[in-house]
Amino acid sequence: MHEAWLASHPKRRTGERRSRLLRGHGHGERLFLERVWWPLYGSFDHLHPEYEVAGWRGQPDFVDFAWIRGNAGFAFEIKGYGPRVQQADRTRFRRERNRETFLQTLGYRVVSIPYDALGENPEITRFLIRSLMAPYMAADGESRCTPPVREVLRCAMHDTSANFARNGRYAANLQYNQSFRPFSRKSDADLHYIGRRAVPVGDEAV
Repeated sequence: MHEAWLASHPKRRTGERRSRLLRGHGHGERLFLERVWWPLYGSFDHLHPEYEVAGWRGQPDFVDFAWIRGNAGFAFEIKGYGPRVQQADRTRFRRERNRETFLQTLGYRVVSIPYDALGENPEITRFLIRSLMAPYMAADGESRCTPPVREVLRCAMHDTSANFARNGRYAANLQYNQSFRPFSRKSDADLHYIGRRAVPVGDEAV
């Protein structure tokens, strides 16, 4: 599916925008589509590869992916730890941080994704991106997250171990596999794991 989506973009671009797409879309970007974005959302609506933005030094710049819907914008960047990063000097490091800050001034939320995470544990990246984008997806009616689900995600992000006696990776796996479900009640109740589900104290697993 992503191959057809990618193939459609060069046809609509010219010049450097087209050239950048053809040479800049690499293995990390493909892993992001295959292991993170598609499993999460099942479509590439509003997602743009190698998207051109204004550069903070007056030159055109490109981000790996931009998700744009209404006034909301996210810039996703796949970050590898190769020789280029290891040998970066202070000037290059400073310029990269300034670049990211400038993208924020343009209205983009910059999301840096470690390349290694896409191969080793993409479920964590899925969990984080789903949590980050849930309010924006919900605003457009594209998310099935209910208030109880969002509350569980919020607690998990801030202090998973304290709230659920499980580490973050375990909670992320449960949430992604839909084995980790919140139960809405009028009064507060602790959540406990029974089998592969979380249920309030006093309730039985169903």
